[in-house]
Amino acid sequence: MCASPPPIDSLVYSLVSRGPNPNERNMNIITYCTPVAHSPERWYAVSLFHGTVSRENFLRDDSGCVLQIMAQEHAPLVPLLGKQSARDVDKLATLAEQGVSALARVRDGHEVLAGCVGVLKLKAASVHTCGDHDVALCQMLWYEDVQRDAEPLTTGRLREAGILPPAGPPKTPLT
Repeated sequence: MCASPPPIDSLVYSLVSRGPNPNERNMNIITYCTPVAHSPERWYAVSLFHGTVSRENFLRDDSGCVLQIMAQEHAPLVPLLGKQSARDVDKLATLAEQGVSALARVRDGHEVLAGCVGVLKLKAASVHTCGDHDVALCQMLWYEDVQRDAEPLTTGRLREAGILPPAGPPKTPLT
């Protein structure tokens, strides 16, 4: 029997998307994201959970969406942004009610969380179904620093804080 690999400590992102109505905006948590090419263009693979408003917005919006790199200070926002649906709660209104009204405006008029490390604008080139997620292969259109010296939020930090459960063995044996 194979031993379980150690948990992967990955960056935590939040996808900022727009609904069919330009005033409808949403943020959700993305932890399955990775750069896949850097030259001559930068490309990312982003995993989108089926059934989410963010996935629908991302796949519908031909102009692309913004992916913000979360900072450690954003850890308390993960339960709202990652464990609740925009079908049930207006996440940006809830953030404002919680006193998180400080948003930074970046290129193309997108609003992101103040204090995030940086922001990437991504446009999907292809989408592939992989289990309960779609993987979107995306071209990075631009990157903007917001707070470069901020400490990035990682899944390991979320586990330490009890926001994510401890990593356990895979549900099916590795062969």
